[in-house]
Amino acid sequence: MARKPKPNSQKAPPASKPASSSSEPAAVLIFSGPPTPIYLGPRSAASNSTFLKTHNITHVLSIGSSAHRAVQGVTYTRLMLNDSIESSIGKVCDDACAVIDSINGKSNSNASQIQPEGEQSTDSDTKQKRLNQQSTPKPILVHCSAGVSRSPTIIAAYLIKRQGLTLKQALGLMIRARPIVCPNSGFLEQLKEMEIEARGECSMQDVDELPKKKEDRLKLVADE
Repeated sequence: MARKPKPNSQKAPPASKPASSSSEPAAVLIFSGPPTPIYLGPRSAASNSTFLKTHNITHVLSIGSSAHRAVQGVTYTRLMLNDSIESSIGKVCDDACAVIDSINGKSNSNASQIQPEGEQSTDSDTKQKRLNQQSTPKPILVHCSAGVSRSPTIIAAYLIKRQGLTLKQALGLMIRARPIVCPNSGFLEQLKEMEIEARGECSMQDVDELPKKKEDRLKLVADE
């Protein structure tokens, strides 16, 4: 019998992969300082060397989730916090504020005013050095797993405790920059108590839980 010709065995070209989301920012700037610029993002941002180097970020504060891998030249600090409505945030918020303070804190500014032994310079040189140091503060990236609940809670606490913002102002900065931000109801309640302790009043007294839809969260902070 004559053999039947084999069907064309040429392989089909591979299916194209869906477009990646690499064009989206790894993290967003929430607070430009002074003293310390603060970026907020997901866990992946802590290992994104291109993003960290582009924004001169040399410090990373990990809340709960640690970075996938460390980037050379970057200092990592990890504080434990579970994303649960029953988790207490008081101690970790205090520790986080201390970490952020240490990056561009008083110790750094005081040290810049001391002339090293054996070094001679004119007053204008010294003033220029101080100006350069003051104009280039070191930023920090604060992240958790997704950059939705835990790390925004930490940043909100810092802005209330150290920068004098209201809770609504702090959340407004983050939600407008990163609309998926949504601290859980337990964290929100503790942030409200923190604001009362710091300011004597609460800017979100009637809000027990942030809206699930980002459009509604944006409306909630639209006037801030």
